[in-house]
This record gives sequence, C-alpha cells and structure tokens, in this order.
Amino acid sequence: MRSAARRYEYRLDACGPVRGESAMAGPVSIRLDEHLRRDLEEEATARGVPLASLIRDILATAVRDARRQRIRESSARVAAYIATSAPARAMLTETGGPHSDQA
Repeated sequence: MRSAARRYEYRLDACGPVRGESAMAGPVSIRLDEHLRRDLEEEATARGVPLASLIRDILATAVRDARRQRIRESSARVAAYIATSAPARAMLTETGGPHSDQA
C-alpha cells in the first residue's frame, strides 16, 4: 500500500530594489515535501530567522551562484575561441588585451 506524502505550500514574497530599498513583489508559491519542509524549518530555527526569510536567502544565493557560473563558462568559451583563432588573438593584441583602458 502506498502512503500519501503530505505536501506543504508556502508563499514567499519576492524582493527587488526600489530606490535603494527592498520592495516586496507578488508572492510566489512553492510546494515542499514533508522532509524538506522539516529540514528547512530546523535550519530556520537554528539561524533564528523565519522560514520564508531562509528560503529567500537560499534562493538568492543559488541565483547569484548560477549567474556567476554562467559568466565563468562564457569567459572560458571566449578564451578557448581566442586561443584557436588567429584573427581573434590579433584583435585582442591590437586593443591592448582583455583589461585594456583603451576604447
């Protein structure tokens, strides 16, 4: 017999900057299984923050890390292209390199 897993739904307010302050956008609804909910609640309690704040912090960190990873991957693709392309290397040399102050 299969037991029905309980699902929990939380509403989060998304944050965004407005004139240097954090403004709340519309809520986002996510579904958590019982184990994940319990783990998140335990972590929130250990940190002394509300569950929604913990989830916002975790998501913000994950998005920032993902963005940085995409930038690193893109930079690696550009470097690989320059390494295999004589015209690209010549252009880079002419412009003074990747960190040139020349426009």
